[in-house]
Formats: sequence, C-alpha cells, structure tokens
Amino acid sequence: MLYKQILLILIYLLPIGAYAKDINIQESYNLIQNNSNIKIIDVRTPQEFQSGYIKGAININIGDNNFISQIQNLDKNQTYLIYCRSGVRSKKAEQIFNNYGINNTYNMTGGIIEWSQNQLPVVTK
Repeated sequence: MLYKQILLILIYLLPIGAYAKDINIQESYNLIQNNSNIKIIDVRTPQEFQSGYIKGAININIGDNNFISQIQNLDKNQTYLIYCRSGVRSKKAEQIFNNYGINNTYNMTGGIIEWSQNQLPVVTK
C-alpha cells in the first residue's frame, strides 16, 4: 500500500512534457537548422566564448555568481540547447536548468571541441 502511495506521489511530481536529453554534434546541428525558435546557451567563461561560439549563442557562464539569477530570468517554456567546451559543464548546467523549472533542454555532448572538429560553423571575433 505504501509503495503505491509513493509511486503516485512521484508520478504527480514529474513535470508533464519535460525532457532533458543528451544529443550529439550532428543532432545538435540538425536541431539548430530545423528549429528557428531554439535558444542556444554557451555556459563557458566569457574568454572561452570569445575564442569561438555557435552563431546565435548566448553566453551564461556556469561559474559566474549570477548564473542562477540569469537562468531564472529565462523563459521556462522555451527549448534550449546547452553546450560548453566538452559537454561536462553543460550537463551540470542542464541539471540546474531543470531544477529551476526549465525542462525543455538538450545537452550537446562533445561540446564546442567536437563541433569544431566536425568543421561546423563557429563565430570568431
């Protein structure tokens, strides 16, 4: 009986329609190409960001003291592609996004390193 009650509580607490998904470089590229509404979030440092980033990306540094307040200001109904250098920080960022109710997220595994190795476009200044 207790098992059923716990299961019902867990099902009730799960967000409906929410997803957090790891996708590879090619899937990320296709997502960007086929979805003009996707928001791209680069969670690297500003210095890393300036060395090259995906066109349209917004830099929100996961190491910044204001990271949480910055993501709390984002649209919770929006879909986000999150990336970093290699995919480690972006996975952590994705979990934080989800903890703050931003559930439609993709983590780009391999990060900008694999993106560049696949000769996909990078903006440099």
